[in-house]
Amino acid sequence: MSCPELAGVQQCVLAERRDVLACLLDDYKFGYKREASHIIARVFDEYVPYLPTNTHVVPVPTSTAHIRKRGFDHTYDITRYFAARRNLGHSSLLVRCHNYSQVGASRAERKRQAQSAYKLRVDYLDSDTCYAVCDDIVTTGASMLAAVGRLREAGAEKLVAIALLQQPWK
Repeated sequence: MSCPELAGVQQCVLAERRDVLACLLDDYKFGYKREASHIIARVFDEYVPYLPTNTHVVPVPTSTAHIRKRGFDHTYDITRYFAARRNLGHSSLLVRCHNYSQVGASRAERKRQAQSAYKLRVDYLDSDTCYAVCDDIVTTGASMLAAVGRLREAGAEKLVAIALLQQPWK
């Protein structure tokens, strides 16, 4: 997930999308096995490096169409449990502006869609707070990059980008 646009942002991807973690995430998102969110949060807790006590965990927003289909917001649930395990702040500082699906979109489409995908619920962020932007999976990095960009625009200076999985490079 390393790219010039994320310079100065700590980046942590826990694994490539394969084997047991891929099955766990698929069961959670597509098999509607909500209990998997606790297991994934435990994996985050075990393997994400130390975060300062003033860290605020921010989920990358899930499309409302996917939330309606599943009946839950998978990224919000994972990050809520992860933040609770670490005794960190948590909230949905970002909201989606549209419901374009990244699934099946080309790299160029993903980047274009992500640039206008999010807005902040607040006008200003504390520059002394560390913001950990979390997502379940990184494919092209466009969503993560856009989310980090919105936080930076609002004054965030200490940023960490965290994802459970990275799609394998082709």
